[in-house]
Amino acid sequence: MCIAPQENSQAFAHELAGPWYASGSTPSSPYLSGMDILLTVDPVNIHYILSSNFANYPKGMEFKKIFEVVGDSIFNVDSGLWEDMRNSSHAIFSHQDSQRFWVSTSVNKLRQGLVPILENAADKNILVDFQDLFQRFLFDTSLILMTGHVKPVFLWRLQYWIGVGVEKRLKLSSAARDTTSSVLTWFFWLLSKNPEAMNKIRQEVNKKMPRFDPADLDKLVYLHSAVCETLRLYPPVPFNHKSPAKPDMLPRFQTREMDFIQWKMKTVAAEIIRNYKIKVVDGHKTEPIPSVLFRMQHGLKVNITKI
Repeated sequence: MCIAPQENSQAFAHELAGPWYASGSTPSSPYLSGMDILLTVDPVNIHYILSSNFANYPKGMEFKKIFEVVGDSIFNVDSGLWEDMRNSSHAIFSHQDSQRFWVSTSVNKLRQGLVPILENAADKNILVDFQDLFQRFLFDTSLILMTGHVKPVFLWRLQYWIGVGVEKRLKLSSAARDTTSSVLTWFFWLLSKNPEAMNKIRQEVNKKMPRFDPADLDKLVYLHSAVCETLRLYPPVPFNHKSPAKPDMLPRFQTREMDFIQWKMKTVAAEIIRNYKIKVVDGHKTEPIPSVLFRMQHGLKVNITKI
């Protein structure tokens, strides 16, 4: 049983399962399809699976087959090993020294890496792909956090293939990179369609954070709400695969890591919105990639102008 099928695309969820979701029902596998799948978006069922009866819903062997590439990382393991890894990662994210290092690293990379690119694009009227830009920015910060320096792409790929280096330690950070860049991309696309919301966020940033200081991000209530709405409308990982350990009946069948990830998204968003106007290129086609990560098929091409 799974909350949604990993092997099927977002198009399936939106187009095929959409009528079921809208009616509040819980669809199961098509007859004679050879699939043993149950889909649900019911909040009661999701809470039951992911919280109140969590122990009975491991990822299961099918999930491991689908994501064999990530090995025995926190995303693939269950039971006691998952709890050990979860506690370890939580301890890392919660440690004050780690938090200070991540904040300083992210802010420095933002100022020395991302902002100069935006400045150059605005000065020379260069088209920018936000999705690609955010992925590169977050990849660099991930490398700095895990290795202490930025490593050329060819080098880490070589280390990966010959089996040396720190790639295993990058799995958690890399996952955060992909999902965070996805959310930021959809966030700015939504703002491009809602200029009033963009103006309200800019006014809030200028009023409550006149000088860029990440410590003031908690004051930006409207920005936080906009990020949460983006997560609701375009979740970076829209499907969650689960397999019951024991037969079960769903109720309706008839965290620190997230804080840091949201902090990083709001830091980038606040700095961009404060200093630049963003306009999506006319006629740019926006559609999701059929994948477990909710990214854009053609990126997000934008024009940037200084305020």
